[in-house]
Amino acid sequence: MPCCGQGRSDLRRAMAAPSPTPQAPPDNVSRNRGTVTLVYLSSAPMAARGSATGTLYRFDGGRGRHYVDQRDASGLLRTGLFRRLA
Repeated sequence: MPCCGQGRSDLRRAMAAPSPTPQAPPDNVSRNRGTVTLVYLSSAPMAARGSATGTLYRFDGGRGRHYVDQRDASGLLRTGLFRRLA
């Protein structure tokens, strides 16, 4: 039986993996609906699930540009951790 902390360790390892900037849209982001470019304003890595699509977005910090489905953008912007690029 796995330890209750194993999930956190797996998430930390996944978050520690480097990602290119700008980050490509996740595979399940619909290109037909369009994407929005957001800048993540925090230096702490995090993951967030889009409220409209359920897509898991990973942000590595350092003001990187990230492409998100436009249906998820408003929820992410409301957190105050993102800024939309024009």
